[in-house]
Amino acid sequence: MSTKPVKPHPIRDAHVVAAHQAVTSPDFGNDLLFTTTEAAALLKVHNRTVKNLIHYEKVKSIYIGGERRIPRSEIQRLASLGTGEGQDFATYAAIEKKKRKAEREARKRPSLHDFLNQKKQEAV
Repeated sequence: MSTKPVKPHPIRDAHVVAAHQAVTSPDFGNDLLFTTTEAAALLKVHNRTVKNLIHYEKVKSIYIGGERRIPRSEIQRLASLGTGEGQDFATYAAIEKKKRKAEREARKRPSLHDFLNQKKQEAV
């Protein structure tokens, strides 16, 4: 099922940009910096998703004034990630989360209970 890519709506998402305090950093070429909450609102994902992306080093960020700030260029890059396959960023993030969960499950060692059940089935 292919859906049309979702782009930030200039009027609907304007409240986030309008409420944003202009913070820039020479580390990012004086690009506007957004908090994780503002970035999550622009990307239409949960704040925890943005923090996870920072933790897994999928997003460049800088620590200013007690919280992480993300440059506008990174938010635009993230917003364009899902558009290649006709999906929005929230869908892309959900798919990536499922992939990470599957990788964790693949690395997980079987429990003693699973091991004993397997031996019991082999004996039958």
